[in-house]
Amino acid sequence: MQSLDGGRVGQKARTRTILLTAALAMIRKGAQPSVEEVAQATGISKRTAYRYFTSREHLLADAALDGLRPKLAEIIDSVRGADVVERLASLVRALHALTITYEAELRTMMRFALEAALDPRRKDAERVRGRRRIDWIETALAPMRELLLTSDYERLVSALCVCIGIDSFLVLRDIRGLPERQIEDVVLWMCRTLLAESLPR
Repeated sequence: MQSLDGGRVGQKARTRTILLTAALAMIRKGAQPSVEEVAQATGISKRTAYRYFTSREHLLADAALDGLRPKLAEIIDSVRGADVVERLASLVRALHALTITYEAELRTMMRFALEAALDPRRKDAERVRGRRRIDWIETALAPMRELLLTSDYERLVSALCVCIGIDSFLVLRDIRGLPERQIEDVVLWMCRTLLAESLPR
């Protein structure tokens, strides 16, 4: 027989899921709904919704991440083989495909991250995004980790962080006006050039 506490925990999880699912559906249609709008769409009271999400930014960031989480976990599986050039290329292709499919969610997450970075209430050490990207890059570079000086390796990881992900995609599409296929080609070229420059001679 399920305990009362267990029942309450299950109900809270279901309520949170309902709110996140509704918010994600709105994000995918191009909206940036408030907590009140999502509560109204789901029939959940505004007061209850605010118990789960303290602000629009909190709700939208969690909804975007919730939609992406299953795919983010698959990215690392795309990086295989002993050749570091191909490992890096496979990572670029996987992230490019993810960005095209989930552009709305990624734009929402980026918007929240940029706004949060300007919030004086947040500590400098509080990072809202970015760790996964570093992990993916370091996984791709694993075969050459011992071949480079620590300073050279860290510089390469930092440079690749600029090339890979939603940031470079938005620059190349929104500013340069490139089509999706060409964006992938440019990112691959940047990554291969950086890698070639970093390899021991």
